[in-house]
Amino acid sequence: MSTLLAHPLPLYLTPQAVGYAVLALVLLAPLALYLYLYPYTAATLPFKNLRGPAPTSGFFGSLFTVAAKPIGRRYMSLTQEHGASTVRFRGLVGRWRIASTDVTAISHVLRHTGQWHRNEGFNGLIERATGGNVLCSEDEAHRRQRRILNSAFNGTSVAAMMPMFWEEAYDLKKNVGELLKADNGDGTKIDMLQIYIRTAMDIIGRAGFNYYFEKHKDTEGENPLSKAFNAMINGMLENRALVVIQSIFPQALDMPTANARRVAKSRAVLDSIAADIVNSRREEIAREHISLEKGEYDGKDVISLCLRANMSAGERDRMNESEIAGQIGALMLAGNETSATALAWGTLHLSENPAIQAKLRAEVMSVPDDEPSLETLNSLPYLDRFVRELLRLDPPLPQVVRTAAVDCVVPLGTPVLGRDGTRMTEIHVSKGTDFVIPINDLNRDPRIWGADADTFNPDRYEDAGIPRTALPSVWGGLLSFIGGPHHCLGFRFALLEIKAVLFVLMRSFEIAPTGREFVRILPSIIQRPVVVGEEKMGMQMPVLVRALEAE
Repeated sequence: MSTLLAHPLPLYLTPQAVGYAVLALVLLAPLALYLYLYPYTAATLPFKNLRGPAPTSGFFGSLFTVAAKPIGRRYMSLTQEHGASTVRFRGLVGRWRIASTDVTAISHVLRHTGQWHRNEGFNGLIERATGGNVLCSEDEAHRRQRRILNSAFNGTSVAAMMPMFWEEAYDLKKNVGELLKADNGDGTKIDMLQIYIRTAMDIIGRAGFNYYFEKHKDTEGENPLSKAFNAMINGMLENRALVVIQSIFPQALDMPTANARRVAKSRAVLDSIAADIVNSRREEIAREHISLEKGEYDGKDVISLCLRANMSAGERDRMNESEIAGQIGALMLAGNETSATALAWGTLHLSENPAIQAKLRAEVMSVPDDEPSLETLNSLPYLDRFVRELLRLDPPLPQVVRTAAVDCVVPLGTPVLGRDGTRMTEIHVSKGTDFVIPINDLNRDPRIWGADADTFNPDRYEDAGIPRTALPSVWGGLLSFIGGPHHCLGFRFALLEIKAVLFVLMRSFEIAPTGREFVRILPSIIQRPVVVGEEKMGMQMPVLVRALEAE
């Protein structure tokens, strides 16, 4: 026996045996993966007692069921159908999600950023597009970057940008006026979204990094930075199905596709120009060419302010070179399309509501100055209510998703009955679980905003009891800028930009509808307007514009 153990018999693998082994692996591996992703995951889910819809697709789960609901009712309808403010549903490839309209649960998730990170796929997409920056960093890296950026987005710094906002708002007036030269008095159809995108890009270029897009054009008459940025963003969003997969499985970002190569090429151009911009701002500071004490705008852009704050920060608190350059892509992404899209929806509401338009115009016309101070602009009550209602009904970000970084517990303000009938006051969540915060649904909840919550009505805020429930918010009682440590850093900037443009727009033009029907679509992160029947033309906001007669 010992002899046999000391000299084991040789193992001969015949081609037939190898073939059977490979076949077994081919058959068993998918089966094992299926058993893990579906039956095992569902059986071991710590929140499996939550109610929710049955998956309608093996691969997509209930995503199509949710997406088929109208925007503003996608998750609210789920909670109503299942009689619970917090529900579960299956997403891609067996991955379960939680959706909740419970304000206590939402506040907890937004406040505890160490336990709940932004969705990994979202962070991956942003980093791929813009580099490492405050939009896609977590924990200490995010806190370090945010401390430096706070100096550029506080009330004093944003107030110093007021003259620049007026310059750009009146440039918008000039550009629209050029398009109205052939108007016969009936109004000219103009896609105002494209006008707003151009204005927003110019504003973020100047305010963000002291860069004038019009002054930097290539031989084809295009700005290389905006060209590379737009090509990169459009390339990443070209395949919508892939965007959905990448948002949940960021590993798909590394697929070696032709589109991925185009995105990488555009990103290289953006990185190169961003590095040049940062070096230019640093050289200006080193030469003491600019001073924050001057009354001029030079030196008060976000990157210059960040560089100064970075110089005075301790070594541990400083941003590195790639992080500073990465903020340029973040500024272009966060400060461009969001404001432009919000203004486009505001234009739609103005065109569809002549009485509201007349009331807003009367208020801004009562101001004697063409370029009022920040204090005067912010003291206009109806303008403030209009912007508040605009960002309530049509928030640029209709939802955000947070992913559990650790196993944790989420408290419920409104207990729910589980599938087995037991009363649940908290949810045990496993690491990797997605938590959907439906901004649009909560912003249209009649229990919070009144029976006419689906109607554009700025006068609702004359009722001091609105909103009836305190949402996690940094402005206006709205969830639109999110609450907690990851709230929108540039909310003051965005509000000032929107108000300045609306002030000039209403003093200069009259807006009427074209008779087209618009729908709200979500091809990526931002809620975009699309004309029914013209979906292939992409996002647009055509309205009839007529110049007001000079008094």
